[in-house]
Amino acid sequence: MYNVYGVICGTYDEACEVAGIETPAQLEAEARYWASVEAIEEQDAMEARGGPLVGRFLADADYDDIPF
Repeated sequence: MYNVYGVICGTYDEACEVAGIETPAQLEAEARYWASVEAIEEQDAMEARGGPLVGRFLADADYDDIPF
């Protein structure tokens, strides 16, 4: 049992909601969302430059392991 501002809450998630803070599940979902956005941006940048980078240079045209 959690007492948040005089409100008795039965679970930690409920206490977080009453307190106005994000629950651990919400934080995890947000982290997964931003990771997927970053992956999409990296994929778009790779496609825009014509392929993956190997060091500072584009991979050879014969590079068989291009992920798109």
